[in-house]
Amino acid sequence: MIRYIFTAGESVGVECVRTLVLFSENFTDFFDVSLNSERELETLLTSIGIEIPNKIALEGNDDFDALYDFSNQRINEFSKEEFDSFYDAWIMSTQRDNSMDEYGQLVFILGQASLWNKKSRKIILREKA
Repeated sequence: MIRYIFTAGESVGVECVRTLVLFSENFTDFFDVSLNSERELETLLTSIGIEIPNKIALEGNDDFDALYDFSNQRINEFSKEEFDSFYDAWIMSTQRDNSMDEYGQLVFILGQASLWNKKSRKIILREKA
């Protein structure tokens, strides 16, 4: 599994994610999603209205190996019903297990989209294996 960390803030830069300690000092509002592949990340992003952002390699970083910056885009803001439809389509297209864990790791989209769309920077970090 590949762990992706979604976060948003006002001043997100590569220097803020150099280590886990710096990351935790700079970002208190983040969510992680465990996926099987980068293809699943692409499926997730397009499903929530995000065009696939460029991947920025984080060379020399002990904790993260890539950063995806989607600051210039908005996350779809789902109602509960729309989220449930998104989730059903997600399960069908990825063949992932339909479980409370799976639902729970994606439900942040429902609650955070409105807040994060107001932030100047939105990024995804890929944790090193």
